[in-house]
Amino acid sequence: MIAALEDYYLLVGSWMTNAVFRKDAGVQSTDSAKWLLLSLNVTYEGEKKGRRYRIADLFEKQ
Repeated sequence: MIAALEDYYLLVGSWMTNAVFRKDAGVQSTDSAKWLLLSLNVTYEGEKKGRRYRIADLFEKQ
């Protein structure tokens, strides 16, 4: 899963929505996708359908 997120980060950008994550990871449940993304301790912004996750946190050195 991390490799797929890194590919997305390199090809598309730093932010990912729950819907895009579900499509790319093959996860059907919105709640499961949210739990998986939050378990990675990435920054997020927005609420409900407007939420997006900053997957760049996983790959950029602080």
